[in-house]
Amino acid sequence: MITLSRRYAAIVAILCLVAALPIYLHSSGRLTRDDCAHPAALRATLPIAGTRATPSADGLPRGMIQRSEGTIEWSVKDDPLRFAIRRTYQPVHLLNPPQRIADSFEAGTQEVRRIPQEDGEVPIHWAVDRTRAKLQFSAYMVVFRGKPRQQPLLSLFGSSLAQITGGARPFTLFVVGGTIPRGRLDEARRASEDWLVAAWHHYDAVCNPEPPAAE
Repeated sequence: MITLSRRYAAIVAILCLVAALPIYLHSSGRLTRDDCAHPAALRATLPIAGTRATPSADGLPRGMIQRSEGTIEWSVKDDPLRFAIRRTYQPVHLLNPPQRIADSFEAGTQEVRRIPQEDGEVPIHWAVDRTRAKLQFSAYMVVFRGKPRQQPLLSLFGSSLAQITGGARPFTLFVVGGTIPRGRLDEARRASEDWLVAAWHHYDAVCNPEPPAAE
């Protein structure tokens, strides 16, 4: 057990409070600000190359403010790669594995691949389950405050003051996943990463007509 000196207790309590405020603002939805210039345009996924959108049969899941879903192009027609786009002000949704887009997914190998672009790297999270007859995988990217984030929750804590004064900003989650034949992972990886990078450029064009403000 670690004993905290009384003279540091007040400082630690204040720091914990500051760190907790962005979570509270996001979860309560009391003060929000969408920093995407044209959020409604994000529903139009046609500009993202290789996208086949499907209409959502039900409404928005609890806590979500936008959703889109469908499939992306790749060579194995019998094993489609599915995509989902979710936007939310509640970061608790990021604590639930985005891999759920692949049915009953149990993550195995996990890694972050950084895809270089002219405007910086795009971090894409990967998880691959190799325990079944076919491979299951999930690849996802999280955009927060106008940029793809490798550690979105750390970015949330790092922007505590801006969120307190200006309101909570939404998270946008892009996911590609599926069940694929063994030996086709590299091909699925290329298709997924190409789509995710194209999705980022679509988001950037729609939401950031001006360069995002320095943090």
